[in-house]
Amino acid sequence: MNHTIRPRLRVLAAAALAAGLAAGALSSCSSGSAGDSGGTTTITFWNGFTGPDGDVLKARVAAFNASQKKVQVKMSVMPWDVLGEKLLPALGAHKGPSIAVGGAESVGQYASKGAFADLSDYYKGWKDASQLFPADRSATEFEGKNYAVPMTFTPVLVYYSKKLFTEAGLDPNKPPTTWQEFQDDAVKLTKDVDGDGKPDQYGFVLPDHTSPAIWESLMWGNGGGTLSEDGRKSTIQDAASIEAVTTWADLLKSKKVSPAGISGPDADALFQSGKVGMLSEGPWMINGFKGANLDFGITNVPEGPKGAIPVANSNMLFVSKDAWGSADQKSAVTTFLNYWNSKENQLAWSTGSGNPPTRQDISVDDVKAKAPEMAQFMPFRDKARFFLAGTTDFGDINSSVYEASMQKITAGKGEPQEVMTQAGQQLKTILAGSK
Repeated sequence: MNHTIRPRLRVLAAAALAAGLAAGALSSCSSGSAGDSGGTTTITFWNGFTGPDGDVLKARVAAFNASQKKVQVKMSVMPWDVLGEKLLPALGAHKGPSIAVGGAESVGQYASKGAFADLSDYYKGWKDASQLFPADRSATEFEGKNYAVPMTFTPVLVYYSKKLFTEAGLDPNKPPTTWQEFQDDAVKLTKDVDGDGKPDQYGFVLPDHTSPAIWESLMWGNGGGTLSEDGRKSTIQDAASIEAVTTWADLLKSKKVSPAGISGPDADALFQSGKVGMLSEGPWMINGFKGANLDFGITNVPEGPKGAIPVANSNMLFVSKDAWGSADQKSAVTTFLNYWNSKENQLAWSTGSGNPPTRQDISVDDVKAKAPEMAQFMPFRDKARFFLAGTTDFGDINSSVYEASMQKITAGKGEPQEVMTQAGQQLKTILAGSK
């Protein structure tokens, strides 16, 4: 199983981040020191890649260290929630890493509190910056400055069971594309075998918490969303957002194509057990589903009236102010950042870890022989959009506004019009307080 920072782990990391900021962990300038000896500069690298992809990361860092003698990277690997708890206090005490990994949603929170270095001058001299996908590069920015460098970038798409498609009389080689097709297929895939009123097999499971934001993707497909694209305006109460959620919530209520109130991990488990026709997830589930001997396909998210827009997921590399303020450290960090997003390393990293490459000049043909399932995610990267991009309050908005609203609606504790109108007022208050 891939251990990229997944949406359900982001909540833990965001909570730890918020706690650290609230406690004034950055009362002094950020840190990130490492010693120099014998002409070699050592930089430290904290991350949470504890799974199989962590072995690939170790191999890539080892390859970098072996490729030259001027810079050596020393890694510390820990669970993501532990990293979130330790990082800011360490930086505040000048004992933090030179480089740390965080989710794209952390950029605004970190930047607004001065947690990490402004890397805008790095981007000005980085010849390969143009190879980044526009959405991924934009996600590194806060108030016109760059505060991170992409480490991974992927859309969250839809897995579907070819076995269940065939059993339902659907063509396993022609997955649905539009809202209507997804809805029709979801109904055909939903089965109540024992007649107890509760499906034994679900058509299209739509988790409403600790999961990729599929409800957000559906809102985007109708021209809505929780926030405007610049992250500054509440749009969850807009007609387009309410219409999208109403359409899909009515399907869940009337046809029971998905269980209500289900979490991301539980939805994954249902799909893995062969009881789900379709599920929205990222490439980090490829190995898990393959390990369960599932015959699955991968397709884009449902296309609404305004298009098919998958949620983007990206790990970012953040640099400490202390490292960026030291000439030797800055040079060493720059060397590693250039290496990380080089074409050679991205090919090796993506095919080994299952993370689609960050570069536009790496094609599907370049990777599909070694990573055929991961390659299926690549064509949809240019349409992907980041959930709650640009906000400084990701954790609060995600849990208390977005997820709380979707949970109420799927549980039948309020109609979308009422719930989302109230959420809009709550969101406006949060945004006003963050200014």
